Amino acid sequence: MVGIPPGLVYTAGRLPRLIRPLALAYVGSRLWEIVLKKAFPRWLRISAYLFSIPFSVACSVLYTHLRDEREAARRGAVLAPRVKSKWPGGLDTILSVSRTFQNAHIGAPFDQYCQEYDPVVNVRILFEDQVFTTEPDHIKALLVTQFSSFEKDVAVIRDEIMNILIAGRDTTATTLTFLTYMLSQHPDVLKRLRAEILDTVGSSGRPTSTDVEEMKYTRAVINETLRLPFNVRTSLEGVTFPGVNEGPPIYIPPNTRSVAHADSILSEIFDPDRFLDERSKYLTSNPFIFLPFNAGPRICLGREFAYNEMSFFLVRLLQTFSSIALAEDIQTPPPAEWGEGTGRNSQEKVAIRHHLILYIDEGLWVQMREADYTDNM
Repeated sequence: MVGIPPGLVYTAGRLPRLIRPLALAYVGSRLWEIVLKKAFPRWLRISAYLFSIPFSVACSVLYTHLRDEREAARRGAVLAPRVKSKWPGGLDTILSVSRTFQNAHIGAPFDQYCQEYDPVVNVRILFEDQVFTTEPDHIKALLVTQFSSFEKDVAVIRDEIMNILIAGRDTTATTLTFLTYMLSQHPDVLKRLRAEILDTVGSSGRPTSTDVEEMKYTRAVINETLRLPFNVRTSLEGVTFPGVNEGPPIYIPPNTRSVAHADSILSEIFDPDRFLDERSKYLTSNPFIFLPFNAGPRICLGREFAYNEMSFFLVRLLQTFSSIALAEDIQTPPPAEWGEGTGRNSQEKVAIRHHLILYIDEGLWVQMREADYTDNM
């Protein structure tokens, strides 16, 4: 049986907010006529109906802001800084983020806001708070220590079930696609990775679990491809996050959508050695810094299976092929605007899109050279 479309449910749930101001305007006009014994002026009636909704919205926004400021002060905290917006409801912010999503990585606008403001920033859209944070302690609060303060409704549970269903297929396949793409762009990484595989498994052997554990560089290459995790939660009640850079705590009002992203480990350079050299101490010191499989008691149950699956693929791939190059004559190129920007956008040679997961537009096209006996020596 087909259920009610979510758009109608969303609209029906917000109809009272639209009807209430109009009803108050009507009641006010009737009271005028009853008390003053004369007709309510037509121009005033029309004005009351026209301005009742924006006036109600303005009062609600002002009240909510004052309430949140008062609650933050009571807790000895401050509100997250807001992204400046010139249009009501942050419409200019919506347009800016939408354009960036079409012409850049999904995380690009939020990374920019964090650099411009603070590691914690409120991207307010349509008068609703959307807090974006890159602090590991805040990610830990979202996923573990203050988990009970964030929503766990039916919609979220349904989304998590869908995530489980696609976890063994789409996410792993997409990771391997991006991994193959990065190998095509970094032949030095491919050469070193292939050397480790041949030294450990040989040119035709099947990897065992012990082999997979011993191939540290293989795991590092996979991890380097998995550095773009997002976690989104909506607060059920007011919560307080630890301060940033020795500043005061940050108050998160109720019904605030919080987006956690480990931006502190993002880099424009593809470098698997960050998971092997002294930089790895920063990553391993806190499990909530690098968390492509989540962390804490709700860590992905299929993490090791996914790692083994991807490792096995890499072993068989590089046992068979010795080089990988992007087929630029066939590959769908990224938008021209990417080449004019900075960061990862300016380096990409494929168009990256997002739906339930990140993917490469029109797929990845590569040319591979089959390995021979000389390659294996």
